[in-house]
Amino acid sequence: RTASAGSGDTPLPMIAAWHEQEASEGEASHRWFVAVFHLRRLVELFPLNPDFAARLARASNALDQTKGVNP
Repeated sequence: RTASAGSGDTPLPMIAAWHEQEASEGEASHRWFVAVFHLRRLVELFPLNPDFAARLARASNALDQTKGVNP
């Protein structure tokens, strides 16, 4: 199975692995916008995965809490 990520022929497992890596790095470095972006893509790809949904909820909450902190 493939999914579009520019070239249109990138295998889904490679796309998912990239989003997972980027999401994890975003979470670890508290770059919540980055984490939310990539976790949203993972939830789109795997809507029944409760781990991705929970991580997205945590990252979204953290992002909401940081709004307005850095003018």
